[in-house]
Amino acid sequence: MRCLVLAGSTTGKASSNPNVYVETPIATLRSLYRLLFEFRGDSELTLIDCSFNILGSDIQGWYVPRKKADKEAIDACLLVLQAVRSRAIAVECACSFQTIQIAIPPLDRILHGIVSGGNRRFAEIIAENHMESLARAYTANRISPDLDEHAGVALHLRDYLSPPALNNLGYYYFAKGQVENSKSLLEQSIALAKKNQIPFALASFNLAMIYFVIGDRVKAIDILRETTVGLEDEKPDCLFVPKVSSKGVDLIEVRKGLDLELERQSALNLLRDSDPTPQVN
Repeated sequence: MRCLVLAGSTTGKASSNPNVYVETPIATLRSLYRLLFEFRGDSELTLIDCSFNILGSDIQGWYVPRKKADKEAIDACLLVLQAVRSRAIAVECACSFQTIQIAIPPLDRILHGIVSGGNRRFAEIIAENHMESLARAYTANRISPDLDEHAGVALHLRDYLSPPALNNLGYYYFAKGQVENSKSLLEQSIALAKKNQIPFALASFNLAMIYFVIGDRVKAIDILRETTVGLEDEKPDCLFVPKVSSKGVDLIEVRKGLDLELERQSALNLLRDSDPTPQVN
C-alpha cells in the first residue's frame, strides 16, 4: 500500500513538529492526478480515506493499493489501521478511516479539465512530469506501452512544456518515425528558447536531421551552418547522427560518447559531400 498525504494543518506549538508533512494544494492535485493516470481505463478506484489528529496536528491521507484491484492489500491495511486507531485512542489522539470509491473519468476529460482550469503552474507540472518519465525510460532503453501514453499526454499539453522538454518530445516522435509531430515540436522548442534566451543548439541539430530525412538536404545544411552558439551547453544522452553506410549515408542513433559540436561538424561534412536518401536506424 501507498499513503498519499493529502492535506494537513497544525495548531499551537505542534506546528513546529518536523515529522508532520503537509503538502501544498498543487501537490495534492498532482498526487490525485497521478492516481487517476495510473488507474486510467478502470471505472473506479478503491482506496482508504484516513484522518489523524496527533499532538495537535491534523493529517488526512489516502491509502492506495500498489496494484490494480488488490483487495487483499485493502483488507490488510484496514486491519493495520484498526490497530492504529486503538493505539491512538489510548494516547488521547484520534484516528478514523473508511473505504471509498472514486470514479475515474476518461483521460481526455481529465486533460481538458487541466487545460481549461486556468492553473498554468499545475498544467506545467503535469506536462513536465510526463516528459521526465518518458525521457528517463527512453534513455535507459526501458521501452513499454507507457511511453506512448506519456508522450500522448505531453503532446496534448505541449504549450506547457519547456524548450528542453519540447526537444525531447520531438526527438521521441522522430525515433518513432512521426516526422510531422517531431518537426512541429522542435520548431516550437527553438522559438520558445529564442524568446527565453536559452540555448537551442540541440533542437536545431535534431531539426536539421529531420530535414535531411525528408529530403531537404540544403535546408539541413543551412541549419547546421547556423548552429554555432550554445553547443557546449547541451549534453545529449542520445542523438541521431548521419553515418556512412553501404547505401550512402544513414541516420544512426548513438547513445554514448556524444559531443554536440563534433557531431555537428561531422554531419555538416557528410551532408555537403553526399546526396543520399537516408534511413533512420
